[in-house]
Amino acid sequence: MFDPQTAPIFKAVKLSKIFSLKLVRFFEVVFFLLFLFSLINIYSPIPFNFKLPLNLLYFSFFFWGIFFLYRCFFNQKLKNPEIKNPENLAEFLDFEAAKAVDFALLNEGDFTLLLLLYLLSSDKLGFIPKRLLLDQEKIKNELKEKIIGTRKDLREVEETLSLILRKTWRKITIFDLLPALIETEPLLREFLESRHLSKDDVKEVCLWQKRILSEEERKKKILGKRKFTKERCSFRRLDSRIYYKFR
Repeated sequence: MFDPQTAPIFKAVKLSKIFSLKLVRFFEVVFFLLFLFSLINIYSPIPFNFKLPLNLLYFSFFFWGIFFLYRCFFNQKLKNPEIKNPENLAEFLDFEAAKAVDFALLNEGDFTLLLLLYLLSSDKLGFIPKRLLLDQEKIKNELKEKIIGTRKDLREVEETLSLILRKTWRKITIFDLLPALIETEPLLREFLESRHLSKDDVKEVCLWQKRILSEEERKKKILGKRKFTKERCSFRRLDSRIYYKFR
């Protein structure tokens, strides 16, 4: 069974279209910088030519907190929902894979061709065709030509996802979708065979790219924790200076 309407991950995908995480992150940074500037302007011993109102400090801190908490809640909870109905294949998709499937479902045309077009346009998978020495634009143009006039068959969705789950019972990522499409999409399979490439070659490159991105994410988390610790220490020093100034 494939029912994206009841899958929590697809609700997260719809919410991300309304409140883009990039836009949320942008406003988070803007209000945080405004909060820091207001704090320094109001409480700093260094004289300024102008004084900002105290309400601006509270205002910027309030909205920075809202955007910060929303981003944390979205990344920790909404993007990683629990699988409540194991019979629903849609619940096994992770956030990026759900975005790819959502794109293929909403646009007119063959599901597997649209899904493949999305994956080849993805930033995370864009390096894979280059690694395999494939002409990415040529494949995309052929897909666009073949998509015209085709009809969507939801059985293709279940076939692709079932193929992946038969091999591993875990969250399905975009790195799982591309190797699976080689078995279900003749156009991609013929294109690879004409260049003497096999499914194992694609799978190996996908795993290689996945490990690289996972390592980058791990480093970002470590740097983020260090940055948060430094910011917390800076706030403590600033609080102590303000306390001794007005003591």
